[in-house]
Amino acid sequence: MGKETPQADFEFSERYDPEDDVYYVTFKTGEPSCVVEYDDILMFEMGLFSKMPTGFRILNFKKNQSMAAKFKVTLNEIFQAKVREANLTAERDIELRGNRISQFLDKVST
Repeated sequence: MGKETPQADFEFSERYDPEDDVYYVTFKTGEPSCVVEYDDILMFEMGLFSKMPTGFRILNFKKNQSMAAKFKVTLNEIFQAKVREANLTAERDIELRGNRISQFLDKVST
């Protein structure tokens, strides 16, 4: 662990902290992120601007490592939901901004 792996032009880093027993995976997006707690074991890093997943953390990793198959399904489902949610939010924001721009243009053109 503690390596950086490019995979299909998608870079990420992973690191295990044995002192705190936490496994970190971070997608190398360069976007500032915040951590959102999913439950007592999983935490997600979410991009501040894109609202897209930028990584995750598994707490008490050694104790919970045997649940890797469950984590895989859970992480995939949550990431897909967050991606859909972020895309919907982005579409709404774009539509609202477009409407607002139109209002201002109407106002200044009359």
